[in-house]
Amino acid sequence: MAQQLPLDELSTIIARIQGLLLTEEKVTTAVQLLARAAKESVPGTIGAGVSLLDARGRRTSSGYTDGIVEKADAAQYEYGEGPCLTAWASEKPVLVQDVHTDPRWTGWRNAVRDLPVRAVVSAPLIAGKEALGALKLYAATPATYDDSSARLLQLFAGPAATLLSHVQASETPKG
Repeated sequence: MAQQLPLDELSTIIARIQGLLLTEEKVTTAVQLLARAAKESVPGTIGAGVSLLDARGRRTSSGYTDGIVEKADAAQYEYGEGPCLTAWASEKPVLVQDVHTDPRWTGWRNAVRDLPVRAVVSAPLIAGKEALGALKLYAATPATYDDSSARLLQLFAGPAATLLSHVQASETPKG
């Protein structure tokens, strides 16, 4: 039979859990761990990360595992186009088999041509009815990702979105 905790003990435990979950530093660490886990879970991935809005409302990369992610993402933000921004805006996964031959996002494609980025998969971070950003993986070889890679990435994106939405809610001024 389950032991019942007194209400004050239960309240203390809940407060501790909220304190652990709802700090920006811990969220940054959690996003980094999530990106690393996503990278290690999909063979051929050279980098992973999350695109979010910063405190000033600008798109930014968070929790990226490798400098290549920061560079490829910076080009997306500069040109206002790319697979991660499309996943974010459309609220649907985006799969790019070969960056060099994909006809979408001409400015971004030309900007990353000299980077070792040939395949991309990105999944939106959706909490409730709101898209908070996108989780993405980059590969150096064309056709590294397929529909199963996109489904797997969505499994990572769900908990990440939930975590981020809780943090945003805790940072919103009350009353």
